[in-house]
Amino acid sequence: MTPDSPQTEPPPGTLVDEIVRRDAEIKNRAVRVAKPKSRLPLLMAVLAVGIPVIAWNLIRLTRQVEVFTPAELQASAESRLLLTTVAIETFQDSAGRLPLSLDEAGLADDEVSYQLGTGRYTLTTHVEGRAIQYRSEESTDRLATAFETIMAGGGR
Repeated sequence: MTPDSPQTEPPPGTLVDEIVRRDAEIKNRAVRVAKPKSRLPLLMAVLAVGIPVIAWNLIRLTRQVEVFTPAELQASAESRLLLTTVAIETFQDSAGRLPLSLDEAGLADDEVSYQLGTGRYTLTTHVEGRAIQYRSEESTDRLATAFETIMAGGGR
């Protein structure tokens, strides 16, 4: 072969093989990027749970919230009467007489009214428009059970 002679080209099949081989090398060296997962199923699950919960809460907002049951309100009022009775009797033990007012006994309770009689007294409070009374000639057992009602959760 002389330097001026044309070079022979490789057979056509080897050229195609070389291109396929190089393409495979490039694909093998390329960094593979994972296809991002669809978040649509997660979004659908959140919506399926979230929409009913939001609807339930909106419906509940229209109802008045019951913080205390009627039994708890009555027990609270009776407990207040019992504590007031204890304060009045403590005053009577130390002063030798009933106080002329709750203020004199050291109580400033706007929810309990005090009526003094001859050697006796009456306490009155109101719960939901209904009067609850205690007369000093009664036993305090009825009032003492109010604490048990409160501790039991008001009958819930």
